[in-house]
Formats: sequence, C-alpha cells, structure tokens
Amino acid sequence: MALAIAGSFPSAVAQATSEAQKGTNRQIDLDVMVTDADGKAVPNLTAQDFTVLDNGKMTAIQAFRESRSRETDAATAGDTEVVVLFDTVNSSLPDVAYARDQVGKFLRQDGGKLAYPVELLAFNGNGVERIAEPSRDGNALAAALEKAGSNLHPIRRSEAFWGAVERLQLSLGTLGNLAQAEARVPGRKLVFWISPGWPLLVGTQNYPSSRELQTFFNAIVAMSNGLREARIVLYSLDPVRTPGADMLRWNYYRGYLKGVPDARRAMAADLALQVLATQSGGNVINFSDKDMWQEIANRVAKAEDFYSLAVAAPSETHADEYHSLKITLDKPGLTVQTRSGYYGEP
Repeated sequence: MALAIAGSFPSAVAQATSEAQKGTNRQIDLDVMVTDADGKAVPNLTAQDFTVLDNGKMTAIQAFRESRSRETDAATAGDTEVVVLFDTVNSSLPDVAYARDQVGKFLRQDGGKLAYPVELLAFNGNGVERIAEPSRDGNALAAALEKAGSNLHPIRRSEAFWGAVERLQLSLGTLGNLAQAEARVPGRKLVFWISPGWPLLVGTQNYPSSRELQTFFNAIVAMSNGLREARIVLYSLDPVRTPGADMLRWNYYRGYLKGVPDARRAMAADLALQVLATQSGGNVINFSDKDMWQEIANRVAKAEDFYSLAVAAPSETHADEYHSLKITLDKPGLTVQTRSGYYGEP
C-alpha cells in the first residue's frame, strides 16, 4: 500500500479527510477508555455512569455499547486494530534502529500471540508504505519488520528540499491520507506514530497574514474531523531515550492543547503530532524509564475494554464551530480518556 500525498498544504490534508467528513451528521460518536488507579481497564460500566458535557452543557447519550475486544474470537475481531508507524522523515537513523528493535520485542511477547491485529507502516518520502498486513501473528510481523529494515533509512534533513516547512507539509498530508484510508476500515484504531514529531515553525509566524491563519485553521478542522471519523486514537511515541536539551521541546506542545475556536488563533504548532495525539484521546510518550515496547504494550492493554458513546450534536451558529468535550463518571478514582473536542457544521 502506498498513500502518496497530492497537492500542497493544507489542500492535501483537506482532500485526504474530505471523504471521511462526508459521513458527518448530527450525532457525535466517541470511543472512551476508562482506567482505575492502577491503570487497568474498567469493565461493566453503564450509560448511567457517564456524564457528557458539550461546551460545558450536559448532553444526552443516545447510544451506548461496551466492547471487550480481547474476548472476541480472532475470526470475528474488528473492534480494535493496532497500527505502528515508523516515521523516517522526522527521525534519525539511531532512533529508527532503536524503534525497530523495540517494536520487534513487542511483537514477539507472549510467544508472538497478539491480542489484536497489528499493522506495520513506514512513512518516507513517498508517503506511507505497508511493511506487513494486519495480523495477530507477532512472529510473522517481526520477521517482516526485520526484512524491511534495510528500507527504513531516514531522509537526510540537510537536503534543502526536506526543510522544516516541507517536512510539516509531508507529515500532515500523510497523516490525513492515513485517516482517509482508515475511515474505510470498520472499528477503532490505536495508531502509534514513532517520531520526535514534525517542525512546529515556532518563531517563524510573528506576523502571519489572515490568509496564513485561515490556512492553518482549515487544516486543524480537517485533521480533527478526519481522525474522529476514522476512529483513530493517536499516540505520539518519541524514540529519543535521553532527556537532555530536548526536555524543552518535549513540553512545548502543552501550550497548544486547547482547541482553536477560529482562524485568528490558529498556528502551525496547533497541528503538532503531540497536540493531535492528545486531542484524539491518545497521549504523548516521551522520555521514560520503560523500554518503548513496554510503553506500547501498556497502552494496548488499557484498550482491552472500551465504551462507544453516541451523543447528539447541538445546532451550530456558524461553520467549523469548536466544541469542547468532557466526560465524567460518578465513580471516584477512575480516569476517562477520549477526544477533547470536535468541530461541527451548521
């Protein structure tokens, strides 16, 4: 599979996500993970346990379903799929080598018997290419990854064509195309994007024009809608294992986690990998005392039980109106993980 981008930023993003957005209606579908104080998935909750706030106002739950994918027969599994993507555009050669070794360990754990289908992808100058088809056979996937190792060479950042703006364009266009492709596949997808992230262009937008602001806002809306419609939970997984001077970069994204209500406040940093991951209901995995394969395994284990909620979207006052979302539980000590917001249409 090759998901090549077409057009320029943000048209590639808008084009890639337009098909997914065609299914948008007045109902907002949410996948929700609930964990206890030990980080374990919490089963057997009911709709009455959840309260959904849309822009601070309570909204009714129209549909509710609990999924236990680990108990689903392999022949009929479809609720959850794991996607691991190696970003060779924004990563160094040592980082890619480390990531390949760690993902191999994740695939071979428990004798190679995976709880969910896993798909392996590589992001390079041609977009996204498949390393291996989705499978629960971790040993076969690990063998395919080893065979593809010679092709996982990072792009030389010193080359003029692969400057900051070009890498941002290629990265966002590729993620948009991935969302478009995954929107055609039923079920929820946990996407582990292994990369330090793409450039935020911080310091290059001191006086952006109204056209530039609208360009970034359009891309923000398209990416948010595309990931939601594809039911993608995105994880930003940084392969760099030492903090050093990168601690500032690792935390800079936190200033952009709040949803962007209009074009006047849009910036390239609002499209950072780490921001998109957090807003999708996933999270950011930076410097850790655990090996990368353990970080992936822990997130996958937390997805063992999840809940699908459908809520009514209120009438919009204008196009691309932003709605913040908050879900609470009437049971203390539990943590809810889901999307932080969405963009509606009139």
